[in-house]
Amino acid sequence: MDDFDWQAADDGPSLEEIERCASVLRRISPSDLARPELDSVRQAGLPLFRRLVLKEKFGSEDVVDFLKQKSDVYQMTVKLERLHRVVKDEHDKRRQKAETCGMNLRRKADLAAIKAESALPDSLAIADGCTAEEQAAGPPKLDGEAGLDQNRTAEAGIVQEEVHRLLNVPADSLYSNCNMCRGQYLEHHHFYHQLCPRCAEHNWQKRQQVADMRGMVCVVTGGRVRIGFQIVLKLLRAGAFVLTTSRFPCDCALRYSKEPDYHEWRERLEVCGPLELCDLRLVERFCQQLLRRFPRIHAR
Repeated sequence: MDDFDWQAADDGPSLEEIERCASVLRRISPSDLARPELDSVRQAGLPLFRRLVLKEKFGSEDVVDFLKQKSDVYQMTVKLERLHRVVKDEHDKRRQKAETCGMNLRRKADLAAIKAESALPDSLAIADGCTAEEQAAGPPKLDGEAGLDQNRTAEAGIVQEEVHRLLNVPADSLYSNCNMCRGQYLEHHHFYHQLCPRCAEHNWQKRQQVADMRGMVCVVTGGRVRIGFQIVLKLLRAGAFVLTTSRFPCDCALRYSKEPDYHEWRERLEVCGPLELCDLRLVERFCQQLLRRFPRIHAR
């Protein structure tokens, strides 16, 4: 048996030899494979079982093709990461250029000036209800310079008055952010409460401002409610001819007819609709109609 040449044999191992081999393999533990006397077993079994393991893992798929695809995926991932770094670097460069351009520097300077102008003095109350000097001095002493004795009980009225003084923050001592310049302010305008005093005064002057617009043609979209409605009224009262659009023209015309001075400018108002500005074909037809009717549109 020892001199038997397996490669020269025409037939494979017999059933008895297979049973004997399986019995020996079952008695060998993974730790036994590290023993030197089992080198021949490792050398004979490794190629055989490696092929079996690969077949169970990949099935009918070719191992070479699988590894090649895996390598291609890895290389593509490396290229994408490199491209991502290039795009990020370019984005950072453009952002730095944008931050250092003259327009943004001017905006930042204006914003810093507004914040400095609207900053609270140290003597005014801050958000936690006490001044900066009181914070530096520490907690107040309610009973003389030595403070309260730990063995005494302060009068309820004194404690209540002191707590009220420290915790009662006036409503006008908290910052608000202007909706236009984004600056912080304390004093509120009588009409534009969400604007700082400077922006509110500017808008108030513009609100009362009038101009002679007789003979001018104006086009206003969305003139049925809110700011569009107010813009149309302002233009009509300035003497302009106004063409306004709406998805609900009947309701739009009814709203204007309820104005007390409707009879003064009703001949200069035209409501066009229903017009859906999301429909590009309707928008093109509307623009062509405007070009045919009016030689010039002064405001739109």
